[in-house]
Order: sequence, then C-alpha cells, then structure tokens
Amino acid sequence: MKLSTAWNWQLGIGILEDNVFGQSNPVASTPQIDLLIEKRCEPRISLSLPIRYRKKGKKLSWFVAQSVDVSRNGVRLALDHEVDVGTQIDLDIKLPEIENTVRLEGVIVWANPSNNSPAMIECGVAFKNLRQLSNRDKIMYFMADKICSLAERNSKNFHCRPARTLEDMRRAYELVYREYLRKGYCEANPSKMHYSYYSLLPDSRTFMLEKAGNFAGTVSLIPDSESGLPLDSIFGKEIALFRSQGRTLAEVGLLALDGESFEKSSFSLTDFQKLTGSFRLFKTMFDYARSFGVTDLIIGMHPKHRELYRYLHFDAVGPVRSYPGARGKPALLMRMDVQQAVRTTVTHHGVGSYFLTGSIDAEELARHFFWNKETVYDFTVNEKGLLPSLSEAQIEHLKSCYPGLILPS
Repeated sequence: MKLSTAWNWQLGIGILEDNVFGQSNPVASTPQIDLLIEKRCEPRISLSLPIRYRKKGKKLSWFVAQSVDVSRNGVRLALDHEVDVGTQIDLDIKLPEIENTVRLEGVIVWANPSNNSPAMIECGVAFKNLRQLSNRDKIMYFMADKICSLAERNSKNFHCRPARTLEDMRRAYELVYREYLRKGYCEANPSKMHYSYYSLLPDSRTFMLEKAGNFAGTVSLIPDSESGLPLDSIFGKEIALFRSQGRTLAEVGLLALDGESFEKSSFSLTDFQKLTGSFRLFKTMFDYARSFGVTDLIIGMHPKHRELYRYLHFDAVGPVRSYPGARGKPALLMRMDVQQAVRTTVTHHGVGSYFLTGSIDAEELARHFFWNKETVYDFTVNEKGLLPSLSEAQIEHLKSCYPGLILPS
C-alpha cells in the first residue's frame, strides 16, 4: 500500500518504538521504512484511555477506540474494524481527572490483527504535531505525572549527587560547553568548558547525573550573595523586588544533558528519557535548596519550556528578554516560592509524590566540592580566562572569599 506523503513519513515511522507499538511492524518491509531502525530504548506507559477518532477533514461521526500503550510520540489503539495505513486522523482523548478532552492529529503507520483478540485490529498512530494540539498544558501535566512515576521506578538507573572533586567540576563544565555550543548558547573557547564567575563562589553547588553508572547530566545552584545572581544582568528589577521582601534566593543554571546518553532528539515536553533525567537532577537540587534555607528558586529559560516549569510550580515573572549570557537567545524569568509549593502540592501522586517525599540524605548532600584559592586562580586566570570580564567588585569579592588569593592586575 502506498503511504501518504502529506507529512514527513520518515519522522512518523522513526518515532514509533517497538517496545511501545509491538515487537513486529507489519509495514517494516516497505523500503523507505527499512532505513529507519528504531532504537528500542524509550519507555512506555500502559494506559487504557477512552479515545475517539475520525478521518482528518471529514465531518463524520466519531469512532470509538481504546488505547493500549502510549509513548512520547504516539499511541497504539485497539479497534473493532480495519483501517488503512497512511490515514490521517483527528484524535479526541479523555485524560483522567481532566474535564475537557484533548484534541490532536495523528497518522496511522501500521495496522495488524490483534494477538489478544483476532476480532480486533491494533494500529500504531504517530502524533503529528504536539505543539499544535489543544489543551497542550493539560496533556503535558498528565504526561509529566507519568514521568514522575517513571522517575521513581527508574531510581536505580538514574543517580544524582553533588560534584565532589575538581575532576567532577571539569566534566560538568565540559558537558555544559559541548551542549551549549551545539545549541548556540555560548562562544567557543580554548578551555572547552563553560562556567561563570558565579560558579566559583563558595556556596555555589554543581550536581552530577549518572545514568546506568555513566555521567549523563549536570545542573548548578547559585545562592544569592553580595555579587547578586547571573540573571540580575537582565532581570535586575524583578529580582530586586524579591530581595526587598527579605527572600533567600538561589538561581538554577548550567543545566545540560549529555546527547550521547540519550536519544538524539530535540528536548521536548514529551521526551520521557530526558525529562526523567532532568527530574532526577532537579529533585537533588531541590532537596539541597530546601536544606540550605532557600525560599525562592529562580531560573531563566527559553519561553518554549514555560509549561514544563509551570508544572514544577514556577511562575513567569516579567517579559521575555534577550540574554547576552546565552548569545542573545530569548529568556523568560520564572520563580518558585518554595514554601508555597511545599504547602499547596499534594504528595500522593505526580510532582508532589516525587519531589516532596523521600529527600536525599543530608550527609550525601553535604559531600561536595570546595573551591580554594589555587583552584579559583586556575579557573579565573588559566582555564577560561575569566579575569578580563570581571568587575573590580567581583574581584574583591573573590579575594574576600578566598584569603590569600592574588589575581593579576
């Protein structure tokens, strides 16, 4: 059967993982599909959701179906009649605890008699464009709740801890450099590391994500100090308002996941593996921030990730601005009131169950790397060459933090 070319079929087939849509693919003999060998590494969510569907563009009655498995980019349906591969359809999905249904587009990429019931047909449907679906925030929250459950079950595969050695710090900043350079967030430099003046302050902390024993990601937490925070450079007025209220602030930054450790795809709100790793990093960082007495976490991110951080109880503050520290990329300031998040979030499922229960052991969090005057000198003068970009106030603050530190004038 000739497949429709109304959208990118290579993408449509390539995203359907065998462990979600079945061990065999009845259209796998099609030449253009033979070239697309699935990585078979994405986790699945087994869900039975009420679903209606109809051919796209047709004002027909809806057909009733039932989901079998849901992945980050598609769904397997059980039907009581035959369907044609290549058919573009509208989907109307009812999610638990959500009043309105979620509408999105899909395309049928395989269909086969069910192994469980010969009278039924199972088919794989690839979601066409998650960015255009209605009620996107609702399906994102639903998926994120499932990812929290996955993160709990996969705790043995993902381990996160504070960076403990100078070698840990180098590896973290080398990873940030590779990923930021690839995305155009930083300039090339001889050290092949990306960090800032704030990374060298005594209270700053860097966390390491390990996936199956291999280094896979990092994030940093920078508590407020007399030098301020990195985002003061573009959101100074907004951040100053929280300081004036006596809040204890800390900035989340330098988040990077190793592209070699995860499937090579763009970071999206439905990318289960990357989000599971990110949640693990944020869980450890969040536990540390609470133990440190932080009342407000702030973060600057690309506006396209707004929904994810809203799910994590961050609220947008101020307008989107160009961030020179990320080569002019757009940045949205978001802030979490830690105490309010803890007070208002239920802990029996979803984000509350994952982030507010089972805190990381305090002794584990206390085992972290400490800068000294020698390592600060090296990272200020020899490595990335930060010194020319530092103000006199910043230089004096470093000297006060590390007695005996002498920097070239």
